[in-house]
Amino acid sequence: MTDYLEINPKTDCSALTDESLVSFVPMPKVQEKNNVVEYDLVPYSTVKKGFTVFKKDDMIWAKITPCMQNGKSCIVDEMPTEVGFGSTEFHVVRKRTEDVYMPFIWSVFSNENVLKAAQAVFSGSAGQQRVSGSFLETFPAVLPKYEVQVEMVANLENKLTSLKEKLLRVSSLHSKTSEYLFDALHLDNINYDDRVCCAVTLSTIMGDKTFSAQYYHPERMAALHTLRSNSSIPVFRLSEVVSFCRDIVSSVDNPNYLGLAGVESQTGELSGVREDASGQAFVYEKDDILYGKLRPYLNKVIVAESSGICSTEFHVMRVIDTATVLPEYVAAILRSDLILSQTKHMMTGNTHPRISNDDVQNLYIPIPNITVQKEIVDELQKRRMEARRLKAEAEQEWREARKQFEKELLGG
Repeated sequence: MTDYLEINPKTDCSALTDESLVSFVPMPKVQEKNNVVEYDLVPYSTVKKGFTVFKKDDMIWAKITPCMQNGKSCIVDEMPTEVGFGSTEFHVVRKRTEDVYMPFIWSVFSNENVLKAAQAVFSGSAGQQRVSGSFLETFPAVLPKYEVQVEMVANLENKLTSLKEKLLRVSSLHSKTSEYLFDALHLDNINYDDRVCCAVTLSTIMGDKTFSAQYYHPERMAALHTLRSNSSIPVFRLSEVVSFCRDIVSSVDNPNYLGLAGVESQTGELSGVREDASGQAFVYEKDDILYGKLRPYLNKVIVAESSGICSTEFHVMRVIDTATVLPEYVAAILRSDLILSQTKHMMTGNTHPRISNDDVQNLYIPIPNITVQKEIVDELQKRRMEARRLKAEAEQEWREARKQFEKELLGG
């Protein structure tokens, strides 16, 4: 394949400044066996060290277990920036000539038989096994003429377009949650001017126990103002609504372990990704709220449907009085712009930004009466059920199309 492809090529980043926005693809953003990926936009300064670099139209291919055998790979042809960064557990594949149709290459390297062959050459210890770049470099294959490549994947691409359209509808159902919450709670929109500086009183600084400029960023202050725009709904610190549970156990050999990758961004759904556990974990119970503290802008928030243990990168929260506050309501608020506009200015750390325990406890949330909460939860549940239906339908159509392509690829 090296006659046609470059494996892990160098990418020129000399034109980027620390402030330049670049695409970022953590492993959970790449879906399994469907060439679908989501991008985050982050400053170059936060990813310029310690990540894999690629450019638009490259293919990224997971090399570590279990992501590799699960088929996590994609072509970054719709990446919003020319240069992107991602997990170090990706190999990068770049075409050498225009005779290569990258969707064909992706279809080959995401084939179930190819993934099994790659698994046979794993190296490394259990739980940290990887496929080296040499597997891709020495992979024996005959590349058909360009027009044949295009023809073979035509039906697959049509089904992929349908899949992406339905997944876009799924994403829309989830992305409009904040808009719905603002309407349901009769709150003003978060409006602010991106000023260079702002003033804050000494008494406020003393009360908040912080002198961080980001803590008083105009967007965060505007979010707090929005929370109080409906005087009929009381606003509480999160620590007044939930207790933070930090019971620690060993995570080794526990089948109920939930890692950060096991929770989808923005949706409140499990991703189905299983992570090998090691070290310590937090215990959680049914109806507890799990809130990801690492890169909180990813909004990894979920209400536990059963008990288990989870990564210590989650805050485990338990509603103090479930007669007056619904866990599903709190989780929805934590995933909304009301909270994101606060947390994005409270993170610390460049490579692995987190929100501290104290700052999470001091987040502000609106708590309407229980009737309003139930109405909100019921509406969001309806949207979730429709999203699940659309996703299941799209994935079934895609599986059938892949089977047909693989049959043709093998000459069946």
